[in-house]
Amino acid sequence: MSFAVVHMQKISRGGLRGIQSHNQREKESRSNPDIDYSLSKHNYDVFTSDRQNYNRRVSEIIELGRKDNGRAVRKDAVVMCNFIVTSDKAFFDNLPEPTKNDFGAWEDKQSQFFEDSWAWFANRYGVENIVNATVHLDEKTPHMHLGVVPITDDGRLSAKDLFNRKEMTAIQTEFARDVGEKYGLQRGVEGSDRTHLSEMRFKAVTAAAELEKAQKGMEALTEEKNAVQGQIGALQGQMERHQTEATTAAREAERTRADMERTRHQLRAEQDTLGAVRMKLDEAGRIKPQKTITGAVKGVTVEQVKDLQNMGVKYLVLSDKYRELQEQYNRLYKTHEDLKGRVPSMTERIAEAREKSRLLEVEKAFKRLPAEVREQLMPSRAQGKDRGRER
Repeated sequence: MSFAVVHMQKISRGGLRGIQSHNQREKESRSNPDIDYSLSKHNYDVFTSDRQNYNRRVSEIIELGRKDNGRAVRKDAVVMCNFIVTSDKAFFDNLPEPTKNDFGAWEDKQSQFFEDSWAWFANRYGVENIVNATVHLDEKTPHMHLGVVPITDDGRLSAKDLFNRKEMTAIQTEFARDVGEKYGLQRGVEGSDRTHLSEMRFKAVTAAAELEKAQKGMEALTEEKNAVQGQIGALQGQMERHQTEATTAAREAERTRADMERTRHQLRAEQDTLGAVRMKLDEAGRIKPQKTITGAVKGVTVEQVKDLQNMGVKYLVLSDKYRELQEQYNRLYKTHEDLKGRVPSMTERIAEAREKSRLLEVEKAFKRLPAEVREQLMPSRAQGKDRGRER
């Protein structure tokens, strides 16, 4: 939520030279460290009338506007009221980028906001009583200085009467209604000291608000970073478990290979034996058995028949064992390959999480940089707004 901020500072005759120097950046300030003079070229005047000499402009307005010219102006009289019109930094950062209108001219909401603000004051207090309307873009938050000579309706020079408490309250309410609402701004809290802050205190309050916002942003980034680190820890734990499973599977596969190799040697030996038995059986098949007088079979002994039976049973057992070992080996091999395939995937996820954590750290550090440094590193938005201010 952003508020329309209108702050007023009373200026006497002796203060005109200083406010002119500040508004027009005639020399570097020793008391305002917020000014980045490399950006001062982007400052501009929405309204100007003899901008080089505020003292002369104020004198002309007083002379033309007063109806009590017989009275001398007191030396300590307020001759100009310097209004600061602005909002918080988030408001300006969130304004849309400059666009071209139907006539090909650049338009941007920030410039329009200040132009609407100047027009509102000129309509309320008379354009003939305006000294200047200067927009500063070289400080932390864009703002406009607008000078009004306080000439009352009956022609008196009197800031006390023109800008009394009732009028100051009306300014806050009606400016927020007429101008602020068009840009999504709300009126400040009535009764607060938002409109009565000194300029230094105004900047201090604004800086404190920005600092609080930045701290909240840092807290959010810290929470996100902690969440990412937790994800990294979980991924590392998963990777360690998978690596252990993969190592175990690899060792089991290696043992299985050794068992299968031994089994193959056994099968070869048994197959050789069975081959010899088949040969004998073939030979026996070619012999025509003859029975003796006692009923015995000639040519095949009882031992040969028993050996043949035993070898057949053993062959079947070894074949089943071989098949089971082959299936077990295939399963273990597939598991091993799957695990080996998952390990690089887990490694990539860990690297991705680490990269995300690193980017979060970089983003957090970037947000801590001064606004002017960020604009130099990422000038696209600033350049777009500069095009919008070309006249």
